Amino acid sequence: MKNETPCKNSVLVIGADNSGWSIDKDRLNVEKALNASNIKVTTNFLTCNKVFFVWWNLVIGRRYKLFKRFFPKKQWLAVVTNDMKHQVDDFNKAKPLVDRWICANYSQIDFLKSHGVDSNQICYRPFYVSPSEFIPLKLEKPQLCKKLGLDYKQIENKYLIGSFQRDTIANLKDAKWQKNPQQMIDLFKTLDQSKFLLVLAGPRRHFLVNECIKNGIPYLFVGNEHPVQKGLDDLQENNLPPDKINLLYNLVDLYLISSKSEGGPKAVIEAALTKTNVLSTAVGMAPDLLANECIYTNTIDLNAKVLSCKNNSIHSQSLILQNFEKISEINNFHNYSQALKHILDF
Repeated sequence: MKNETPCKNSVLVIGADNSGWSIDKDRLNVEKALNASNIKVTTNFLTCNKVFFVWWNLVIGRRYKLFKRFFPKKQWLAVVTNDMKHQVDDFNKAKPLVDRWICANYSQIDFLKSHGVDSNQICYRPFYVSPSEFIPLKLEKPQLCKKLGLDYKQIENKYLIGSFQRDTIANLKDAKWQKNPQQMIDLFKTLDQSKFLLVLAGPRRHFLVNECIKNGIPYLFVGNEHPVQKGLDDLQENNLPPDKINLLYNLVDLYLISSKSEGGPKAVIEAALTKTNVLSTAVGMAPDLLANECIYTNTIDLNAKVLSCKNNSIHSQSLILQNFEKISEINNFHNYSQALKHILDF
């Protein structure tokens, strides 16, 4: 076989879920940003000088560990996609293999430093979301309902609280603990249910749907609810396209993130880009990117902030604009591509 000479600044990007979901989008965004910075993206492991993992856990796979053993001079970069403190064993396996870690939030940076990773090996870059997919729309709620195929009467005179992240694990019965959906149920138990409506979308919402029915909590499921009611997996069927999710962000009055553990969530950026009010736990990117008033500590605090958002529209609009301006600047494609170029230049 002909000997291949590694090309300077030639990058092999690894990681895909082959379903058009989050990891696939991350990969496409990375490749697009590298091309914009005139950095060669290759599919040839022999000719690359850097390997970029869009999902850090992949590096400990047997195949890649062997590659690292035989090609130790190739520099490996890995994106931290989650809350690593729950995967310490995997991290310890990956630590000697990764040359540079790319963190989406400061909590991840703190974890790496506390586990012996040198500061020079750590970079900060929040996840990127396409601002062409998530935009504020100048449409009233009746118009949005029409585009979504919803009956406006279902939401009329209701304060809409949205949640579009899966909340149920693969057995379709138990809650995904990282998402902490029980807190949404606890919140709605404290609210005047004649005035509030929970808007759910996306696959594997079984836990919240069942709990809403059990507790008599009003909700609106956007998608095909039949497989949910039958206890069937709707992972493909209710995976809504970005344009529909964008409509939903524009429809709801408030987006709620109740998670206990996240690398993102990207909903922080999506909500801000669509000028949707958002409340979140201090998880992942949320405390780094959102206004302090948008972070809540417990259900009592959440209830107070929800009522404040509903009753004080001027203050809510101020928070919305603050989040939009800050995140739009960070989530700029030019800034993103330049950041990746800087990260790769070591």
